[in-house]
Amino acid sequence: MIYFTDEQKIKYFDEIFEKFYKRNFGLASKSEIDLLLFKFYYDTFSDCEESSKHKISDYTISKELGITQTRVRNMRIKKELVYPHIDVNWKGKFLEIVPSAHFDRNTHKVTINIGDPNIFLELENYIDVHNMYFEKQLNQKNFTLRVEYFIELLISIDDSVDENDVTKRLKDKILKYDELTKPIYKDSLGKIMIEKSLDASSLLANIATIVPALLNFVQFLN
Repeated sequence: MIYFTDEQKIKYFDEIFEKFYKRNFGLASKSEIDLLLFKFYYDTFSDCEESSKHKISDYTISKELGITQTRVRNMRIKKELVYPHIDVNWKGKFLEIVPSAHFDRNTHKVTINIGDPNIFLELENYIDVHNMYFEKQLNQKNFTLRVEYFIELLISIDDSVDENDVTKRLKDKILKYDELTKPIYKDSLGKIMIEKSLDASSLLANIATIVPALLNFVQFLN
């Protein structure tokens, strides 16, 4: 059960006031009111999550509100569109869950469970804008891609890494001198690693030498 402080109640009433008492009484639709009340609930719930350091699932919220997990997920997405958190660092939040990734040595694929639909959508958009690649899954919480593309993604979004420098140094290490100027190898780093058929041990060795900052994220290659 969620409890609101007196300060929160005053703050939230002011937001309701905007919807009803400025020559707009009764004009808000039920879906708008539902979304506003969900915002109050979810923001308070998120504060509890931050303070407790425990993940609060869609299932927990669905049980408390008496709605389906699918509706909870949709409401979370819509809330972020209408009432966005300006200071949310989705890249940082994604990197926080990367150590929980699963690496399948048979398929050479990495899978991460991303519970926050907004992080998933931000990541999906980032990959689309940067012409990267990942695989759509029936489970909308699972993010899956080849390990080579996964490494390329980490290099791209980790602010502690100089993407251009690291990419160049890895290409220099992976490719022969006469291959560096070939058009086919001007493609993405991930594609180059796949073309060269590098195994997990080779990938880890190259990363350890050139980008040790990423080692915490790719220990599963051991």
